[in-house]
Amino acid sequence: MFDMYGRLVGDVVVRIAGLKVNVNHWLVRQGLAAPTLYTSMSHREIRTLQAAARASSQGHAGIWPLQGNVGQLDRSLVYRPPKTNPMARNDQGPVLLPKLYRRLSTWEVNHDAGLVTTDFRTHLAAHRDGCFETSDFLQKGVTRATPRFLHEFIGSSGDIAFQADGIVFREKPSTLLGPDGKPVAAWW
Repeated sequence: MFDMYGRLVGDVVVRIAGLKVNVNHWLVRQGLAAPTLYTSMSHREIRTLQAAARASSQGHAGIWPLQGNVGQLDRSLVYRPPKTNPMARNDQGPVLLPKLYRRLSTWEVNHDAGLVTTDFRTHLAAHRDGCFETSDFLQKGVTRATPRFLHEFIGSSGDIAFQADGIVFREKPSTLLGPDGKPVAAWW
């Protein structure tokens, strides 16, 4: 599946020494990525990523523990490749979930420019990122689980009230357009 931005929402599988390795699962198990769950995933896929996240978080591998508060962007940080900045290899700072980081960075830039006057949580509420609690989604499925929104899991002081694998996001589907600019019903 591709989302509304044309990004692949799926697994990357490679063959190493004759064995198939799911790169997505490997990254989460190593603590190099946090799981992000979507409604297009099967229950088995969700449970597999939850198990991988549990294993790496219990061992505090890589990115674990994740940041528990949205906080603010540190604008004094400048990216320097590890060759020119050996300290980058030893970065031990907290990690904000990428989905929250992207929304926070957009909000901060727009807030500083005066384009947004609300606080971050109110901004999230206005953009209504649909999701479900993972346990509810796994029990009832997409048609019967209680629809929720990302802002409901962010406290007024920015506290994050969910684990990375605790919510399942509803994808915004993409639309493939033909050369005439009209949607294409089937393209395979």
